[in-house]
Amino acid sequence: LDLRLRRLHLRAKESLSEQGVHSLFLGFGLLKWYESNDSEVALFSPLMLVPVDLDRRTADAPWTISEYEDDAVPNYSLGQLLKADFDVEMPELPQLSELEAPDARREFLDEVREAVTDFNRWEVFDDVVLNTFSFQKIAMWQDLGENWERIGKHDLCRSIAGDESATAADNIYFL
Repeated sequence: LDLRLRRLHLRAKESLSEQGVHSLFLGFGLLKWYESNDSEVALFSPLMLVPVDLDRRTADAPWTISEYEDDAVPNYSLGQLLKADFDVEMPELPQLSELEAPDARREFLDEVREAVTDFNRWEVFDDVVLNTFSFQKIAMWQDLGENWERIGKHDLCRSIAGDESATAADNIYFL
C-alpha cells in the first residue's frame, strides 16, 4: 500500500510540475459500460471527480488525503463521449454546497442510472477510487462550456467549422 501511495503521490506531483495540471482525484461513483453491444470488455469510468492532495509529513508518517483547492467536477470527457457515441445526456452535477447534503451523491448516481437505463449491461456503482486521471482537457471543457456562445460567433471558429459566410476576406486575416 505504501508503495502504491508513493507512486500516486509522485505521478500527481510530476503532472502538476511538468504540465501545470492537477491529476489526483477521488472518483465518486463508477459507470460500468461497453463500447458496443457485442463488446465483452467492460470499461469503468468515474462519474464525479474531487481533486485531492496526498501527502505525509515524514517518510514514516501515515499518508493523508486532503481536498485540493478546486471544486468537484463531473467527468467531462465521459460526458462528451456518451453524448457523441450513445446519445446519452449525463445529469448536471449539483453545486458543491448541494453535494454536501446527506443524500446528494446517491441522488446524482440515481440520475445517472436513469440516463443509462436503455443499456442493459451498463451499471452504476456507488464506489470511490483514488487515482491519477489524465483529464488535462477538463479545464478546456469547462472553458468551452462557459464560452460556447462567444466561440460560436467568432469568425475564425465559424470558418473552421465550415461556415462559408465566415470566410469572407473582410472577416478573417491569415498571417
